[in-house]
Amino acid sequence: MNPLFINVTLPRLSQGHRRVKKAIRKRNKKWKLYNTTKKDTDYGKYKECRNLVVKELRNERIIFEQKLVKDVKNNPKFFL
Repeated sequence: MNPLFINVTLPRLSQGHRRVKKAIRKRNKKWKLYNTTKKDTDYGKYKECRNLVVKELRNERIIFEQKLVKDVKNNPKFFL
């Protein structure tokens, strides 16, 4: 099993969510290309996409958590 194709679920559908899913699809395509060619240049392109995905996921998680903290007083039932 390839750990690169594990499904990533984000809390809510947002503009950032779409951006992350698009980046994941791009990363997966780069990985498939590298697996067929085994070229160092293709691996470098894959690494760039992989790092971008990780960065985007971290940013989205931070944004989501900040939104949760802000909304906790207005909607306490959301957390039950």
